Amino acid sequence: MNTLKIIYSQEQVQSDFGKGILLKNMTPYLIKGLIFLFIIQLFYSHNVFSQEIEPNSNSDGWAGYPVLFYTNRTNLAFGAYGIRHFKYEGTPHNSTISAALIYTLRGQIMTQLASQFYWSEYRLKSDVDYLKFPDTFYGIGNNTHAVNAEEFSTERIGLDLTFQKQFFQDFYIGFLYDFEKHDLIETEPGGVLAQGTLPGTQDAFNLSGVGFSVNYDTRDHVVYCCHGSYFEFNLSFYDDIIGSDYRFMEYYLDLRHYLQVNKNGILAFQGTYTRVAGTAPIQAYPVLGDERLRGFSARYKDKNLLTLQAEYRMSIWDNFGLAFFAGMGDVAKHFSNFNPSEFKFGAGFGFRYTILKANKLNLRFDIGFGTHSNSSMTFLPGEAF
Repeated sequence: MNTLKIIYSQEQVQSDFGKGILLKNMTPYLIKGLIFLFIIQLFYSHNVFSQEIEPNSNSDGWAGYPVLFYTNRTNLAFGAYGIRHFKYEGTPHNSTISAALIYTLRGQIMTQLASQFYWSEYRLKSDVDYLKFPDTFYGIGNNTHAVNAEEFSTERIGLDLTFQKQFFQDFYIGFLYDFEKHDLIETEPGGVLAQGTLPGTQDAFNLSGVGFSVNYDTRDHVVYCCHGSYFEFNLSFYDDIIGSDYRFMEYYLDLRHYLQVNKNGILAFQGTYTRVAGTAPIQAYPVLGDERLRGFSARYKDKNLLTLQAEYRMSIWDNFGLAFFAGMGDVAKHFSNFNPSEFKFGAGFGFRYTILKANKLNLRFDIGFGTHSNSSMTFLPGEAF
């Protein structure tokens, strides 16, 4: 076993802490420690706050199955997915622990270990993931062209933690921490990314951010909601004093509302806004497409993203259902640059099959069509929002 010995004088500590160097040097050990703590809380979460799991087999169980899906961004993907779901006494929502290992025909590797714990007064969400992701870059802004597409490959390790406490009925406030390590491992010779002029394209870098989270939640179910509202606002600060190679702020707003219009039909609405302010790497820019606006596949990105979408979900027979959706949105360098006449529009339909009735988890297959000859196809577990 190797022994690591670090010797700092008092003057070095004070100087390096002021520059953020000390925490940058400690980042690899910090992330390993956080991952270790994350794994520990998975195994011992049942005893947190001395709450017991409800003795109800319908809200307590395991499920595992092979995964096969397709998106424009990944091509055909396959792997395995497992989920453990349970419910603490006196809580309205199921808690979950899930793990996934995915490989795609584009050579992408995705692994994830995620959890959502709901206690009577507390909530904890955590996510550890690793991605090796060949992808396509079209440029920055809302007017990129397919002819300018260039292939690249990136590697990412991430850790997200959000902890909240209930202060009023359905109202939660807490803190969050985000760590990401990015490495652009392959670019097209002569391309924009290879030139290294955009932030985040020169060398491997770390992002480390802390912030606070506000949440208002009256949903009847977190996986498949039939009625209620959801409001989330996050503000994160990334700075070298906490080990980040870039200094910027990120704002995230998510508003949802659900209406049960008849016995088998649900109307769902969502509006989102994301902004990064400061010198952020392009990997931190919000992206139009995928879940944020179906009909597009991660083509448009910039410092500001605004989306609105609606969906009608209906059960047709036993485990089978249908969905119809439409939405609009755009990206911009500044909020004042948003122009409604330039918004992108997307619409489509999808099929649903319930794979976990007790947890109301659906497998969805969505086909979307967007303006400017965009399209998307998604085959994944869980609803878009």
